[in-house]
Amino acid sequence: MLICNDSGVQHLASAVGTPCVSLFTRREFPGIWWPHGAQHEVLLKDVECHTCFLDACPYDNKCIKAIAVDEVIAAAARVLARQPDSKPQVA
Repeated sequence: MLICNDSGVQHLASAVGTPCVSLFTRREFPGIWWPHGAQHEVLLKDVECHTCFLDACPYDNKCIKAIAVDEVIAAAARVLARQPDSKPQVA
């Protein structure tokens, strides 16, 4: 599993089958750059300045800062719960 921000790393991980928890700003339209597949969790917060398309945020990046650590941990737990047990079987 990978936990990362919206970046090329999430797409590389997704391409090789690694589930992701991806944290997104509200710079772009939702869904456009999300990792492909249902095995991923995407976290983003709605803010009044959403879909700004700005490269530099004049509002202290409040959309990404609104994602709490406990939300990331909960998303990671959900992703891991959906994964098959990777431990070797003991006969």
